[in-house]
Amino acid sequence: MKKRQRRANHTKFWQASPATEKPIQGLGIIGYDNVKQKYVTHWFDSMSTGAMNSEGDYDASTKTLRDRGSMSCPISESKTQDVRTEWELVGKNKMVFLMYGKNPVFNTPEFKMMEIVYTR
Repeated sequence: MKKRQRRANHTKFWQASPATEKPIQGLGIIGYDNVKQKYVTHWFDSMSTGAMNSEGDYDASTKTLRDRGSMSCPISESKTQDVRTEWELVGKNKMVFLMYGKNPVFNTPEFKMMEIVYTR
């Protein structure tokens, strides 16, 4: 029996944050790559000129997309930083985004770098 392929689709969203003196605008694109059999995420924002790219798997039992990737980091020696993210669908109108990483200068244990609660 032939395995059914998922349709490659994407979701994009804009984000603005009042947490800083200047609002942050960001654009995220999430899609499913049929070749890799993974979800891929690309994120761009006004905080830097770099991008974050990651890939991972969706756990239907917890309604969570967990991925790993890297982003541009001007203070690290390699100019990149490894990150881990979780996108949890809490309901029809709510999603929680968590991002974890290590301090690229002091090589600390992983810590929560960011939490965003999206609602519509």
